[in-house]
Amino acid sequence: MSSTVNMSTTNRGGTIPSAANVSKARAAAPQFLRTSQLRNGGISPLILPPASPKIVQFLNMADYTFHTASIVPVDQPIFQPLPGVVTFESCEPFHTAVRNLSLRNNDAVARRVKIEQPDSPYFSVELVTISSATKVAPGIEITYAIKFTPQDRADLTFDLIVVTEREKFSVPVRVIGSRPLISFPDDVVFEKGPVHANLEKTILVRNEGDRAGSVNLFIAPPFKVEPSFVHLGVNQAAQVCTPLVCW
Repeated sequence: MSSTVNMSTTNRGGTIPSAANVSKARAAAPQFLRTSQLRNGGISPLILPPASPKIVQFLNMADYTFHTASIVPVDQPIFQPLPGVVTFESCEPFHTAVRNLSLRNNDAVARRVKIEQPDSPYFSVELVTISSATKVAPGIEITYAIKFTPQDRADLTFDLIVVTEREKFSVPVRVIGSRPLISFPDDVVFEKGPVHANLEKTILVRNEGDRAGSVNLFIAPPFKVEPSFVHLGVNQAAQVCTPLVCW
């Protein structure tokens, strides 16, 4: 019996042939276990929050302006953050990365706005737009530079606080750190074997990413995976057996 096994860590793909479909009459025909049929259940992506700004506090507009009426609905901030989520990826430790955050005045009159300095040793805020005006005209954007200096490559979440004349609202900052990258061989070929014999192949699973990771492996008969759970450090590799019963 000759069989070819295609290995992978993705969740998409075709159907695994069952033992009932592999008859003795087809013992000499190759069996295929497609790349997508070995599912990786150990790595979860970082879920980003919705881009809708969250109002955390309402202020008394009369303390800051005579224009207390606004065309912007009260459940939305007067200033629109662009982008809605500030994202940092692939940042090197002890090197400063910069992302711009613009704030657009959606009201019909000029308004004040500012970003509070973050209470964090990793983040700082600096005004990019240079203007002598103390208010932002309708439809105009003001831009801030968000600076991030990490000490490692870990995931990090933080909220910037923006202050307008009517409310305080938060803008999420998300740092996507290192990720494991689990690699498998593209194909595993089983040589010919007698019917009802047990065949076994050993493959090498390697973490080519820059962070440790765990992988749960699941597969349907007639194939098996042993062990079904593997934890790999950076640049570590482990052997995984794939037994196959010839029918």
